[in-house]
Amino acid sequence: MSWEYVDWGVRRFKRVSALEQNRCNVEFVSRSEIVVPISEMRALEQAFRGRAHLVDRHAGYRGLELLRSIREDGRYVLLTRWRSQEDFRAYMKSGDHQRAHERSHVGLGPLGGGGKLEQLFSVILERADESAEL
Repeated sequence: MSWEYVDWGVRRFKRVSALEQNRCNVEFVSRSEIVVPISEMRALEQAFRGRAHLVDRHAGYRGLELLRSIREDGRYVLLTRWRSQEDFRAYMKSGDHQRAHERSHVGLGPLGGGGKLEQLFSVILERADESAEL
């Protein structure tokens, strides 16, 4: 554990887990939009739950989130967090990236038909939830 300073007008400190510490060291985020037919939603979510975790061992990888739209069935956003754009690019060129995307999943067709838009961002500000318990 390490300690992180939290300022609400009074000096307070809280314990920061390794996961939270990784999130704090994020400088780069990749955002991909994935659209699948409604009939494939469950299969897509299962595919992510059962993913091979090949990316997890790459330098600079900080985590991922799969977000399901609450307004449009079949629309997802995938966020991956990285220490740097260079780390992200190295993973994208790796054999692990290719292997992860070559895997087939029962009930899930190729994603190419549904579209996948990738956008890349630098993290400018990250703010923790101030209501979090200390």
